[in-house]
Amino acid sequence: MNTKLNKTFDVAQDYDSPLIEQIIANANRLDAPPLTIHLARCFGFCYGVRRAIELAYAARRDNPRETLRLTAEIIHNPQVNARLREMGILIPDKSDPPIATSPGDKVIVTAFGLPVKRERELLDAGAKLIDTTCGSVKKVWRQVEKFARDGFTAVIHGNPKHEETMATASRAEAAGGNYIILRGIKQAKMLVQSIITGEPLTTEQLGGIGTISNGFDQTRHLQKIGMANQTTMLKQESIVIANILRDAIAAREKTDDETIIQQYFRNFETICNATQERQDAVRELSALKPDLVIVIGGFNSSNTAHLARLASEFAPTLHIEDATDLRDLTTVRTLRNGELAPIIQTDKQWLITPQTPNPVIAITAGASTPNIIVGNVVKRLIELAQTKTIP
Repeated sequence: MNTKLNKTFDVAQDYDSPLIEQIIANANRLDAPPLTIHLARCFGFCYGVRRAIELAYAARRDNPRETLRLTAEIIHNPQVNARLREMGILIPDKSDPPIATSPGDKVIVTAFGLPVKRERELLDAGAKLIDTTCGSVKKVWRQVEKFARDGFTAVIHGNPKHEETMATASRAEAAGGNYIILRGIKQAKMLVQSIITGEPLTTEQLGGIGTISNGFDQTRHLQKIGMANQTTMLKQESIVIANILRDAIAAREKTDDETIIQQYFRNFETICNATQERQDAVRELSALKPDLVIVIGGFNSSNTAHLARLASEFAPTLHIEDATDLRDLTTVRTLRNGELAPIIQTDKQWLITPQTPNPVIAITAGASTPNIIVGNVVKRLIELAQTKTIP
């Protein structure tokens, strides 16, 4: 095991930042000429993420000599997962087969939750589960289970490959219901005609819309639908999708009577409060008219990607994972909106330019990003700004 048994594992020590606390105490502003740095009103670790990490740390403290396994990355943050590996907690890669367990093995379920089938397999094998699933995620599970009991198909706005969405869909199916996962507005619009007319989509069309449950029957399972979300999606997009589906039901039933519509369509907003607070805080940054927004978080983090997308609507934006991505004044490693992998951007000055010799920098971070990483980015920005002045 790659850890010392007498090591004290402390979440605050590993992830908090005195520098960030000082900036927050100064109205989230730091003057570091030539830079003016503003932190978003709300950013970084949310309650659910911090709780999951604290439970994992506690599991290691309470079981110093036992092998601990995670079902997958506990959150979408490479630094946090690397730290857990240092503590001797085994984390499978996505390419690995499901973890094998023996009776009594301790397995940590990630903050995203676990599909029902996999959970049953682990329990049947005698594993002892340490559940760090976020409470907001479980709230969504309860709703899709209720949809299933009431005969409603769950329409889930989310990424079909995201751990949370797969776990949520499994809850609907395990409760005897059906589901369809829509990535976005485009896919929702493709579903409208089938809802209104009952005419089945072709296999190719259905594949373009999203992922469906086993045995999904378009003629029966689109009669009554209930809307839910992956908790980290863009709220404004989920609202548009809900309206599209609601209007399709109204058109099919030839009514605007909400009492009648609600017999066939239910909308349960499941964007978690922490996600919404961070999205709202990014929009507020636009009032500062920043020259650059830096969004910090894992490149595979859904909520971080949405923050970057929002920021890019009003300012040049860099989505980075940590301070090492800020290579120099002309080179950064960043994930561009809509791209699947980060790139090395070397084609232009990004921090101090002739047009912005005293740039205003706005910073936010995804819900899986600890303050210590944000603090290191601030330090790197100051270091770079003081190395060279652009004429």
